[in-house]
Amino acid sequence: MFGDDKWLDEATPEYFFQMWKQDLDEQEKVGPVVVSEVDASIVGFASAEWSGDRGDRYKDLPDDAFQEIRELYVLKDHQGSEDGHHGTQLLLALVKLLNPTKKAVAHAAAKNSRIREFMSDLKAEIHVDGTVVVFQNRNVKIDVPRATFYWNVKDLQSSLESRSRPGWAGRFSSKPPRTAHTWPPDKRLVETVRR
Repeated sequence: MFGDDKWLDEATPEYFFQMWKQDLDEQEKVGPVVVSEVDASIVGFASAEWSGDRGDRYKDLPDDAFQEIRELYVLKDHQGSEDGHHGTQLLLALVKLLNPTKKAVAHAAAKNSRIREFMSDLKAEIHVDGTVVVFQNRNVKIDVPRATFYWNVKDLQSSLESRSRPGWAGRFSSKPPRTAHTWPPDKRLVETVRR
């Protein structure tokens, strides 16, 4: 998918577990984190930064005008599943924690057609320019063409609410769990990202 696939040898579940644990430990300082649970197991999480990478647009606005949606991961078995629309619910829970007077921005690999379709359905302003790092360690750095998505936070919240299912408020936590049996996420989450 990214040309030379030797980097996949180093993209092990252990690598992603360590990376996500470090990211989420630091995340509480820079923005909100929400997780989605089914039967006391985490099936997805989302995080944001109070001030993030704006991408290549809106250079006339100050840096603090943007809040960046950093991560959205849902186990493949729970993407669009009958037990709920976890991606939509995670983003809604996350966006409700953002400042409604600012812009939200998110980035993904431009080739990721599922996320581009999802963001398009949420009425994102989409631009394909620049690059995003999909993997990096001491030996390897893989960056690919980037799609950047923009919304006004209140408009994104409205789009998410129109797609939302009632009765989901109790299924989310605003902080990552600290217990060994629920964190880090299930290895299937890592395997989904590697595909």
